[in-house]
Amino acid sequence: MFPDINISTRISSYLPFSDDRLQFLDIDGWDGQVIKINRQFYIDLLRNNMKLDFEIEEEKKKDIVGEIVNRTENIDGVYILFGEDIEGVKEGIAYIGETGNFKGRIKQHFGSYKEIDEETILNEEWEFLSEIFFFSKSLKLGGAGIGDSLRKAIEAKIIQEARKSDNFRILNKTENYSGKLNLIDKDILYDFFIKIKIILEQLGISILKEKIKVDEGDEKNYFICSERGANAIMYRADTGFVVLKDSIIVEDYLDTFPKQKKKIFERRAKLIEERILLRQTEGRNYLLTEDQEFRSSSGAAAFVSGGHYSGPRVWKNKNNPDITLGEYLELEQNNSQ
Repeated sequence: MFPDINISTRISSYLPFSDDRLQFLDIDGWDGQVIKINRQFYIDLLRNNMKLDFEIEEEKKKDIVGEIVNRTENIDGVYILFGEDIEGVKEGIAYIGETGNFKGRIKQHFGSYKEIDEETILNEEWEFLSEIFFFSKSLKLGGAGIGDSLRKAIEAKIIQEARKSDNFRILNKTENYSGKLNLIDKDILYDFFIKIKIILEQLGISILKEKIKVDEGDEKNYFICSERGANAIMYRADTGFVVLKDSIIVEDYLDTFPKQKKKIFERRAKLIEERILLRQTEGRNYLLTEDQEFRSSSGAAAFVSGGHYSGPRVWKNKNNPDITLGEYLELEQNNSQ
């Protein structure tokens, strides 16, 4: 795993339209560039010979298409295809690739929904891949491109780190790079990967987000939940919440548990199937055998209790159970002022 990112960065973003079908992204001081483009929008553009067929000023059409061409054609890079996880367990699905011919590669992927090669996943899964990110080295800044071996190494690193993160289901079959990089290329690989990670995380895409580090010495940030017979411990970090292994999870759900919490049902079912939630020999509850991360304390509360509760209210400070998480956060905020 790469070390934590502790650098200041400014990202510039330009959306040519009022929606997010197309976005150009750049990082100050970086000789790379990024385009985020909706798959169907790009396919329609290719079928229309790179001409926009809706009503905007002709000069703006020319400028937009020109920028798309600058960021996609005759340029080396790596790409990530994102989509909905039809199994409903992960935050999404993704396929990572590298190419020196972006246009041709996307045509190969989606032009007729044919399989790419031996490792390609079933066509019906590919239909859910709706967003394309392409990361390349800016031709406007001059210099050599990324090169075939370096592209493959970056592709492999993204796949490896995405699998470690385990937030997205990765459709690639393989992830290894068998070649060797010299010292300069290793530095380029590191820098390129870090920039990709920064951009994706700033856009709220957690495919490369590292696992939350639980600090055993940070005793003040441990909280307990005992709603409906649960006996769970949660660690609160700067980037999220972790329900710790050995927590006792309530098996059944309240009748009022909202149907929109579908992902909680599916996540627990998946963990039971994977034997990460093990039924207790006594009673009807489960034992959690691996840490589980959550974006919110309320999501963590729903997971452990099977009820729709406010996380700031039901999680109590482990050292002082009279203080709720909400009260603790309020005290923390007041003390910082």
